[in-house]
Amino acid sequence: MCGRYFLATLPEQLAAYFDIKGHKYPLYAASYNIAPTQLAPVVRVDDEGDLSIDLLRWGLIPAWARDTRIASQTINARAESVADKPSFRQAYRKRRCLVPQSGYYEWIGDTRQKQPYAVIPQSDELFVAAGIWESWRGPDQVAIETFSILTCAASDEIAPLHDRMPVLLAPSDWRFWLEAPAAALDPLLKSAPGGTAKWFPVDRAVGSPKNNHAGLIDPIDAPAPLRLGHLFDS
Repeated sequence: MCGRYFLATLPEQLAAYFDIKGHKYPLYAASYNIAPTQLAPVVRVDDEGDLSIDLLRWGLIPAWARDTRIASQTINARAESVADKPSFRQAYRKRRCLVPQSGYYEWIGDTRQKQPYAVIPQSDELFVAAGIWESWRGPDQVAIETFSILTCAASDEIAPLHDRMPVLLAPSDWRFWLEAPAAALDPLLKSAPGGTAKWFPVDRAVGSPKNNHAGLIDPIDAPAPLRLGHLFDS
């Protein structure tokens, strides 16, 4: 958790949601199946102190990494260890971001019969997950900017689906997450309150990143989950 998510909000709408002025956002298409190593929008503070939207690659590559292979193991950062883990600690101290999501996916069941579920906001327009980002340069010295999503223990309403969930931030916490000293962030590293999310089964086609269309988030009929699912979690 979280290994796939989706964002249906388009650039101008996302800029309005975060009250971003001017043209500090890139063009991108709605994506209903964002997978690791793909580009996705994140919100950061720019050099002028304003919020801006940038497209970064999902799967954080620490500045010290020899190559990009570590990215498959760093799509998520556990809130309990992010301040200390070598892959994440510098980004956590200095480079934090907001990761907007229309929702995310979880799977339950054995390997042959995994059933995907979409998790969406119960009332708000978007989830805003706590993220960290990093800039890495390879032998060609071309910078690659990447990000990771923080996770924490699941809330009571998510626990029947999975034991982890993204660290979700309220609007009043956005600037604090982006700008406060890392030592002051512990109160934000917690599961979301009740009434934040709801979930429902969706088509198994979401299992392939090649599939990316609005029908992936349509509810389907499926048995209620019987046990916790599992996705790789850093």
